[in-house]
Amino acid sequence: MNSRHGIRTPLTSLFCGVVLASVFSGCGREAAEPTILRRDSAGVEIVESLRPVWEEGENWTIDPHPIVDIGAPDGPPENQLYVVVGAARLPDGRIVVANRGTDEIFFYDSAGNFLDARGGEGGGPGEFWGIYRLWLFAADSILAYDDLERRVSVFNSDGDFIRSWNPRIPGAEASRLIAMSRLSDGSFLFGSRPDGWKGIRGASRDSLMFHRFDPEGVHLDSLGIFPWREYYRPTPVKVGDYASNNWVANLPFGLKTKVGPLRQGFYLARSESYEVEVYSPSGALLTIIRRPIPNRPVKEQDRRNLKADWLDSEPGGNQGVNRAWAKGSFGEWVQEMEFPEIMPAYGRIVPDLAGNLWIWEYSPPGNPVDRATVFDARGRMLGTVETPPFTGAFQIGEDYILAFDRDSLDVEHVQLFRIVK
Repeated sequence: MNSRHGIRTPLTSLFCGVVLASVFSGCGREAAEPTILRRDSAGVEIVESLRPVWEEGENWTIDPHPIVDIGAPDGPPENQLYVVVGAARLPDGRIVVANRGTDEIFFYDSAGNFLDARGGEGGGPGEFWGIYRLWLFAADSILAYDDLERRVSVFNSDGDFIRSWNPRIPGAEASRLIAMSRLSDGSFLFGSRPDGWKGIRGASRDSLMFHRFDPEGVHLDSLGIFPWREYYRPTPVKVGDYASNNWVANLPFGLKTKVGPLRQGFYLARSESYEVEVYSPSGALLTIIRRPIPNRPVKEQDRRNLKADWLDSEPGGNQGVNRAWAKGSFGEWVQEMEFPEIMPAYGRIVPDLAGNLWIWEYSPPGNPVDRATVFDARGRMLGTVETPPFTGAFQIGEDYILAFDRDSLDVEHVQLFRIVK
């Protein structure tokens, strides 16, 4: 197991006896200069990119000005977004947004003008108590997962409710499942905690059992247990009438596993080192994509900045920390808490519709991230792309990025940016 405070050991150090094969680029480089190293270990391909495939001037660029901007501080309710949890661009250019603040799905035209809303708060057909995830399924279906009702609702492209289903694990009590991804074969990945929530005090990393369901909600198989996130649970403190017995926070600069769909199945990125694993839909490890660069160290200024950010945050804000806590025992705990010595290897990861994988650099809270490395479907590092410093990306198409951001007034926006290739 990797140390929380030392150098995190790459998973591929477990592989040995590999056969080395070099892949050379013939586009203006010396023939003896390898671009990619491909290795095989027991049927698992390891693709290590030493330098980008793109030559100078071949990098993609992104127009920094959005061509569509949805979200405003005032005006009609449908333009005042609150807790956006998902968004997607339909084939005809319309944009759908899952707005957890109202438990609705908003529909906009290709220019960002509001068209209609579906859902709303409730437990009836097509309603939500806690909309959490939005997926596109084929060209004419929109799926939304309610993590409180533990229910997947299916709508057609016009927003009409079609049906719903509840994922259930055979032989297990109904539990809250974490919705993770919709795969290319039509199945869905959900996660469950194999031993429940143990609530270990201090710093730890929990794990999830991955489960696959078919489009009708039938459990297909369990794929195994995978590490999930590093968290910190403090010793219980009491502020006024509120006790912190169940309070848990993501560990600052902690590891987080990221999962998403690929044409081959799904990717799993543990963030311990710059590696991404590619699995088949049934859970067989196919490929490991690697880039040999070190993780950034956590500096003292990073620690001070993060502590200040936590102590200054509003309830439900960046870290969900109540100001009252900052004035009491919680503030003392934040000042004393320990930090890892190195940062995760990367930040957010988003696959695009062409099969490429976009991996953003990791950046401490408060610092914008505006640089992504693109890997193609074969695992080769194409090069880097400078991106606008948005908070996250929901969907990347052939010539666009559908992104999410908050402005200086904390107003949420869903924005469409143009990719120039």
